[in-house]
Amino acid sequence: PWHIKNIYVQSWYDNGWIGLGLFLLLCLIAALVPCLPQNTLPLYVAFSVGVIAIAVFGLFGSPLDSARVSWIFYLYIFASLLRPAESGDVGQPDEARL
Repeated sequence: PWHIKNIYVQSWYDNGWIGLGLFLLLCLIAALVPCLPQNTLPLYVAFSVGVIAIAVFGLFGSPLDSARVSWIFYLYIFASLLRPAESGDVGQPDEARL
């Protein structure tokens, strides 16, 4: 069978213009997360570099055809959007539950 060989054209073909826009927005947010001043962990940079690498490779191939690569890609995107707990919040009960 045939393959599109471009993740952006593939995203547009599968999901339409809105899906392509949301995919690009999600990739852009995940790539820019390390630029925020509150993200000082080097893990954010690693996740961002992984997203950028797959996004650049996606210009010339379709890495998201593989289930393993797409799982890693979306894991990196959503892990880069997570925020660490504040240092004062760890181990403290919510007053709303008491």
